[in-house]
Amino acid sequence: MSNMKIIFNHKFNFFQPKSIAQMCRLGSNADGGYVLPNFILENCDSLLTLGLGENWSFEIDLINKKKLNKIIIYDHTVGFGKFVKRVIDSILRRLLFIKCKRGGVIDRIKILHSYNSLVQNLFVIHHRIKIDTTTNQSKSISFNDAFKDFQNLNPIVKIDIEGGEWTVIDQIISKAEFINCLIMEIHVFNDWSDWHIEKLKLLFDKMIIVHLHPNNYSTLDIHGIPKGLEITLIHNRYSSQINGLRYKLPLELLDFPCNRCIQEYKIVFDDSTEFTRIE
Repeated sequence: MSNMKIIFNHKFNFFQPKSIAQMCRLGSNADGGYVLPNFILENCDSLLTLGLGENWSFEIDLINKKKLNKIIIYDHTVGFGKFVKRVIDSILRRLLFIKCKRGGVIDRIKILHSYNSLVQNLFVIHHRIKIDTTTNQSKSISFNDAFKDFQNLNPIVKIDIEGGEWTVIDQIISKAEFINCLIMEIHVFNDWSDWHIEKLKLLFDKMIIVHLHPNNYSTLDIHGIPKGLEITLIHNRYSSQINGLRYKLPLELLDFPCNRCIQEYKIVFDDSTEFTRIE
């Protein structure tokens, strides 16, 4: 098995995470799971989720490990009605002998039941509203307005809105001093540009990056950098918890491929800062 080495040049050195001794993983051992410091669980009291999709294993794990005062979710693409419709559709397709395996019906019923269990939690509110730059009645809400309920709390903010993070990145940066921990999957659809880099540098100046994980569903851009990256940042007040720099990623027993069917990306930070894909 040969390795394809790609230079992670000085332009991208700012991605190198700081090292924290005790880290944990919340969520599934695939796409939907995220790595964060243990002490964040002790110091958080709320969760703001932007982008739920069909994988809320992170939210479930967090609820099971920590009693939170408030959990607010924004995702206009999913909801109880949609999951009910999918169950009905799969049952009808099976009754009409259209291609739909029994297991597919059961899986959709499980998703519906799991979602219902999540939103039935007294502390969980799901708004079917899109995150955008401005608030437009019931159609969209800005990050600034979504964050108002968390201004005086110690929240974890989880963002996975498939590229929509860039539309509100300035608002995220403006609220960084009030965010206890930020977990964000970032996507670029073409290549990493100077604009993307400058925005992230502004964010990283206000928070501490403590984890980086490439999403191996994504391809590499012209610089050899994955177009999808999962990052974990913590508030600057935790700077005393840092014990150096992280030189090798992924972390054993904590990181797992988002796509289990293909090889994981491997990052090694050194003087030349190399990025390696296992082939």
